[in-house]
Amino acid sequence: MKEKNSVSLKDKTTVVKRENGDDLSKKLIQTASEKLVEIENILYSAPKFVDIVKSTIPKQAYEAVLTGSQKAKLATGTLKLMTKKDGTLLANLVDPKTNKIVSSIPMKSIEISNT
Repeated sequence: MKEKNSVSLKDKTTVVKRENGDDLSKKLIQTASEKLVEIENILYSAPKFVDIVKSTIPKQAYEAVLTGSQKAKLATGTLKLMTKKDGTLLANLVDPKTNKIVSSIPMKSIEISNT
């Protein structure tokens, strides 16, 4: 005969399962909150990352417009970039045999949009 104060094996199993479930849910909540803090920190650092990437994108480019004869000379020679004394860039077509400048082409600065 069972005593009134006794607890059955089924009741003990239910209590253990409940405690394990509580431990599991606490661990899940703790892990989730840690991950959310990591995500928050990443999101706070994202604008800095975007600024760094934007700073590496050039804001202007240089373009040289070549005539037909200059394009033909470029096919046989090389294009070298040189600076004038005032700091502006020049594209010089150089004859590879004599290493003399065949023609000079002024460089045009072009603004690049940041969109």
